[in-house]
Amino acid sequence: MATGAEVIALEEKYADAHIHLPSPSYWPMVLAVSFPILAYGVIYSTLLVVAGAAVAVLALFGWALEPPTADESDFDPPPPGDDHPSKELAVSV
Repeated sequence: MATGAEVIALEEKYADAHIHLPSPSYWPMVLAVSFPILAYGVIYSTLLVVAGAAVAVLALFGWALEPPTADESDFDPPPPGDDHPSKELAVSV
């Protein structure tokens, strides 16, 4: 059985230099807001159903048509001497 230090060393040896994550998006939250509007519309008014459906369609189109990945410049470290914090979450040593 491997020790914790051995496992970490092995993971660092075979780790990717760049961790891929999907780009952040607000569209899933907009879509989530449309569901209560639709639910209230089913209970109270057809107008709310139409409004909730419009918000849902807008959110689905917005989410589907946004760029799937961030620009490569988002992965570049800041220039030396820059006072802004780094966008990198982990720095490989």
